[in-house]
Amino acid sequence: MPSGDDLYAKDFIEALKKKHASGTYKSMVIYVEACEAGSIFDGLLPKGLNINVTTASNPSESSYATYCPGIDPAVPSKYNTCLGDLYSVKNRTGNAEEYSSHVMEYGDINLSGEFLATYMGATSNSKHQGKYTPSKDAQEGSSTYLTSAADQH
Repeated sequence: MPSGDDLYAKDFIEALKKKHASGTYKSMVIYVEACEAGSIFDGLLPKGLNINVTTASNPSESSYATYCPGIDPAVPSKYNTCLGDLYSVKNRTGNAEEYSSHVMEYGDINLSGEFLATYMGATSNSKHQGKYTPSKDAQEGSSTYLTSAADQH
């Protein structure tokens, strides 16, 4: 479980505004996979910050976990937590689930058409260069997900 001080939505939004004002990023993508994840941004994140946010749930609903202990497919016994969410699993595999939360987008939605590789360090000035490459599907234009280069062999 997380420890330390709580992070409040207003404080997070103010930090994002300061980052934008200081010019420390060109554009940003934020992905939040948690219950009531939309409550962090709904009515709080202004447009014009060049930030696109996707949340796995709206402000008042659960986000459904998967890959949990005791549920098939099973997770390794060393993990006492769920390793995924139906939202991310559905997006990675293309499988529709009967029980799913409402995916929400906030901020500058026009950024959502860009490839995730843009934000994962695929540029020459990134410390992550060479660690991630677009998956075969992304290279064919049907997916925006990345896979580790080691996983592609």
